[in-house]
This record gives sequence, structure tokens and C-alpha cells, in this order.
Amino acid sequence: MANLLTTDTTLCLHDPLLEHTSVQLDQVNIPGRRIGISCTAALLWPEWLRAHRAKKVILWRNPQEINASLRELGLRELDPAKHCMRVHGLPGVRLYPWDSVFKWHSAQSIADHLEVPLDRWRFEELRKMNIQPQFSRIPLGKEAVQELVRRLGKELE
Repeated sequence: MANLLTTDTTLCLHDPLLEHTSVQLDQVNIPGRRIGISCTAALLWPEWLRAHRAKKVILWRNPQEINASLRELGLRELDPAKHCMRVHGLPGVRLYPWDSVFKWHSAQSIADHLEVPLDRWRFEELRKMNIQPQFSRIPLGKEAVQELVRRLGKELE
């Protein structure tokens, strides 16, 4: 999503809450660019998400599928009921099945909602790729990771 929503006028940061706290993230400014995020951890900051004026989209994935991925990574599973409550606790947020971003009409709908220009040719090229982060190259912010660990701990209580 971050690659799809990054254009010559926008920059969509991938999982920035590993590097920045929500306060720091709100202060990121790149002249001539509108900033957005694509972040799997953002739901752990529901108060920030509800208060933030940015338009939002959630790519929905069945909690059982999420937990299968977490198990493969050796991580603790999320509580499906809590996850659903977090997702539905964000009024006015559009939900799309996570895999719908590989379909032009869904991707176009998301981009239109977020007011991001979407180039059909670029979309088709990105759709062919499996772009994954290299975790050894992801910058981590000490304060951001401490906040993430604190919020995950509260989530798993």
C-alpha cells in the first residue's frame, strides 16, 4: 500500500510507528509532499487515529489469517474479538479486504477516497511485484519501539 500510495506529490510511510512516536509522526514534513502512513500497528493507537483529521482506510484481514502469520513469525497471537472492536471503533473509516488492493477498481476506490492520484500503468507494474521490507534495514526509534512494546503489552493483558 505504501508503494501504491507514494506518488510525485505524496509520500506514504510504511510502518512508521517503528521509527517515530505518533507525536513525532505528526511533525514529519516534506515540502511539496502530502504525508500518509500504511501501518499495521496503527490500530494500537485508537485515540490518535480517531482524533487525526486524515482520511483513513483499513485493509481487513480475517483475524485467524493474521494469527496464522503471527505464529509463523513466532509472535503472540491477537485476540480476534479485541481486534474487531478496534476496527469497528473507528467511525467513518472505510474497510476493504486486504487482497482487494490487487484489483484495479478497489485500488482506485481507495486512492480516490484518500485523494491520491493513481496511475493505472504504475499500478499494474506494482501489482506484479511482491515487495517486502528488509527488517535489517528498517530504522527503529527507541521511543517509538518502547511505546509500541508498551501498547502491545496492554493489548495482550
